[in-house]
Amino acid sequence: PFKKEKSFKRICSLVCEPSKDGASPKIMRGDEMFHEYPGYDIIEREGLTDTLQMIKDVYDKDTLIGPRNKSSYDPPPVKRIHAIYGINLPTEIGSIYRRKDTYFTDSNLKNLYKLDPKAMLCDKKAGYTVKGGILMETNKTPQAVADGRQVSGDGTVPFWSLQHCKTWKAADREVTVVELDKAEHREILADS
Repeated sequence: PFKKEKSFKRICSLVCEPSKDGASPKIMRGDEMFHEYPGYDIIEREGLTDTLQMIKDVYDKDTLIGPRNKSSYDPPPVKRIHAIYGINLPTEIGSIYRRKDTYFTDSNLKNLYKLDPKAMLCDKKAGYTVKGGILMETNKTPQAVADGRQVSGDGTVPFWSLQHCKTWKAADREVTVVELDKAEHREILADS
């Protein structure tokens, strides 16, 4: 069982926290409601604090990439940014796992979690879909970062992440965004 008094925020950098811009649709299986936990929280709740400390000691202190909690927030050092990305394709935004009975042997460590193919959305009109335990945003998903506009990502990157570059706009920095309807992430990269 999870220890509710522990918090992953005490040990992890800001990058470990779940996004406040991401989705949080209500999920259930039968009469049982699911609770949202980021991967780092699950690692800590399972007692793997050494793993979390290694992430902090190795990755957070890597001087080649800089602090992980700042890299995506800071804009690139240029005056003009042109972002082109696809929208309105079903895009994976999360996974729904169920804890399973586990046993260990000397040579075999079984996975503690598995995708839950029986998980369902509580509100089927919320603009999301769930299939085989995979949560997807669709072109009917209201996006909080876009004032409720119904839109989804490019099939690879969720919409809230694609539009992050808009936050870099400033008096001394021009940001131009072009959204291409039904354009897939890899196709745009291959066509550049």
